[in-house]
Amino acid sequence: MNWQTSYQNNTQLIELTYSGSVTQVELAKSAQAALDLAQQHGTYKVMTDCTAIQAGHSLADLYFLSDWLITMKAHRLKEAVIMPTEAASSEMARFWETTCINRGLRVRVFDQREAAERWLLDSPSIN
Repeated sequence: MNWQTSYQNNTQLIELTYSGSVTQVELAKSAQAALDLAQQHGTYKVMTDCTAIQAGHSLADLYFLSDWLITMKAHRLKEAVIMPTEAASSEMARFWETTCINRGLRVRVFDQREAAERWLLDSPSIN
């Protein structure tokens, strides 16, 4: 498994971390796990660390994942994505941001974890 989810008590954020090659199936499972944690803890702020991801999925996989989030009524979700270090994966992260924004989802990419956390914590979530 090339992903992990956890709930951070100190920040009340859902943490989703990817590493290596992540397939479409793993993307779907990780998204479901993050949504489950969000519902369990009553927080919809997600910190997604993609610094160590190396693709393994396609742009179409990301596109359909954003559609799935809409069907799951995940509009309360607010996701900060920390950019991958690999150039090709960085382009995928930007595509993810644009695709989600176009669907009315609050997703933003960041180069630094501190800026991502500030964005998540400083602005209110939608309840």
